[in-house]
Amino acid sequence: MLWLESTVSATEYWANAERSRFAGQHESDILGTREIPDVRKSLELEVEAVGLVMSSLRTRLNSLTSVNRLAPEILAYIFSLLRADDPPLADYENSNNGSSSPSGVLGWIQVTHVCRHWRTVALDHSVLWSDIMFHVLGSEWTKEFFRHSGTAPIVLKVLPLRDRDLYHEYMYRLAIFLEQHLSHTKELCVEEIRQDFMPFIDLLRNPAPLLETLVLHNQVGPEHEGIDDIPSLPPDLSAPRLRHLSLERCRFPWAARSFQSLIHLDIVQNRENGAVHGPLSAPDYAAEIERILDALAGMPSLEVLTLEDVFPPPPRNTTPQSLQVHAVSLVKLRRFYITDDIGNCGLVLKHINSPSSTEYRIHGTDIDWGCDSLTLWLATIFMSRSIRILYIRSNQIAVTNHMSKDAKVFFPEHHDDNTHPFRLILTGPSRRPVPSVSQLQSICQSFPMGGLEAIFALDNDDCSARDWTILFGRYTDVCHVTAQSINGIHLCEQLMAPSEEHTQPLFPSLASLRLLSIDFNRELGFRDRLLEWLQVRNRGAPLKRLIIGESRIDGILVDRLRAVVSELEWDGDEGR
Repeated sequence: MLWLESTVSATEYWANAERSRFAGQHESDILGTREIPDVRKSLELEVEAVGLVMSSLRTRLNSLTSVNRLAPEILAYIFSLLRADDPPLADYENSNNGSSSPSGVLGWIQVTHVCRHWRTVALDHSVLWSDIMFHVLGSEWTKEFFRHSGTAPIVLKVLPLRDRDLYHEYMYRLAIFLEQHLSHTKELCVEEIRQDFMPFIDLLRNPAPLLETLVLHNQVGPEHEGIDDIPSLPPDLSAPRLRHLSLERCRFPWAARSFQSLIHLDIVQNRENGAVHGPLSAPDYAAEIERILDALAGMPSLEVLTLEDVFPPPPRNTTPQSLQVHAVSLVKLRRFYITDDIGNCGLVLKHINSPSSTEYRIHGTDIDWGCDSLTLWLATIFMSRSIRILYIRSNQIAVTNHMSKDAKVFFPEHHDDNTHPFRLILTGPSRRPVPSVSQLQSICQSFPMGGLEAIFALDNDDCSARDWTILFGRYTDVCHVTAQSINGIHLCEQLMAPSEEHTQPLFPSLASLRLLSIDFNRELGFRDRLLEWLQVRNRGAPLKRLIIGESRIDGILVDRLRAVVSELEWDGDEGR
């Protein structure tokens, strides 16, 4: 407990102390000109000493606040939460143009400027300094982070350098720090690495017993890139705890056997300008596929796998039957994303066995050739599954057994991981970047959609009225359809077509129809036919629910529609 002399007030005590300190000086004393500098220096020392006393008193006062009575470990934990929410230089994009505020630059480090206790707690807990943004705050700050982190496992992130002239010096300093600290580095993320600085790559041959995550992204554009400009990951990487590896435009040593512990592997290559693979003969192509599959077979713990332009272009005469390579099993694979020639996708997927719950995202390019390889695999992989919901948006197809409240959550990147959707993206040549109706029909027929209940068709303006029957006329159990823009008009035209035009009406079980982005005010003939069709439906199997959103429509038409549909939902926006 803090004890004070209670018989003397604070004001009286410090006044007496001042008088005692200057007891030898009288107000009547007259200082000579030569004495003033010495007296001034003495008084400055007195002010400095009193400042130290004031600092000590503030420390005593701050120690009585509730937050400073917390255990240092608890306070350090609070700082760690702040560190995650407010890292140094959060506004990195503005850091070089003078617009960054001190708070935006320092982030959580500002806690060291609050009081002596907070500063001591922060500096004493090395884990707080273990997340290092290399040279983002400057070389001196980087040194301080490394010094205060001690031997704690560190996370080192290296962002792209703005000043290209300083690249070699920048990477040289990184190599020095990495040589000193690789042994206790837990995560290493380098957003820019090139072949012209091999010392950095060579350092990765040193033991890294704690390394769990390694990210090497070569951000040099393809126009500056050739086969000799792609850095290579050392095959003798010594990182027994490595779990997550992400490479972009970096060569992966497929022949190496030092990656058995991987759980997450991302490899993104660039096939332009022959940077990764040139044309191969059929035997060489098969040998390359075999080499990559053998490497994946040596990673039995893989849960997430991304391969983009990793495989060589397949020879035109290659088929699943002609490719004689052994299949591999990845029994723990939860997510598999592949981007490649559509023929490659089908050939490779056929030779990678995974659990039925695996989520697939397939981006097939060059769809004018090799589509059969993919459809054969689709028919096999979905043999024991039943598809209830189909999503089509432009060149993307997704199927799942779980209904979503909003179809848009599946496109392009936001989706519910719990639904395990299968997503397929098809990209053709620039003259026709989206798949043709016949290609879509071939893909759709590969899925077991006898029990299909819902179709979400967005941004498919090339789909004519007749195409709806060609693509979906066989699915008689469909009870919900969402269509957008002109595609929605084409759908309704086909729904309203006279029955003699096809053996049975399209979607005879339809109970719910959702129309988006339609200008009802301009399509006057369409709106009249829609009302007439709804009245005809009421005589047999009436449409139970009509949903209209993001459309130009007046309130009068809404009232007329509400009179012929038992349930009408409208977002209330007339779209003017």
